[in-house]
Amino acid sequence: MDDPARVKELIGTAAVLELTKVEDGPFASREAVLSQHGGVLPLNTKMVKAKPRGAQEGEQWYLVGRPP
Repeated sequence: MDDPARVKELIGTAAVLELTKVEDGPFASREAVLSQHGGVLPLNTKMVKAKPRGAQEGEQWYLVGRPP
């Protein structure tokens, strides 16, 4: 990285690893998740957007369990 101050900032932050159960997905959009479940998320779930990997194009959304 070109910015030493940014590097120091990143090194000084705490990392958090959270493992959650994937309940459903992948979906192409937030709206697709909601439409699949009647417009309401099931109890104790949340939507998360996957980070792109490799040559993956477009968005991928998952419905995951809320408690890690």
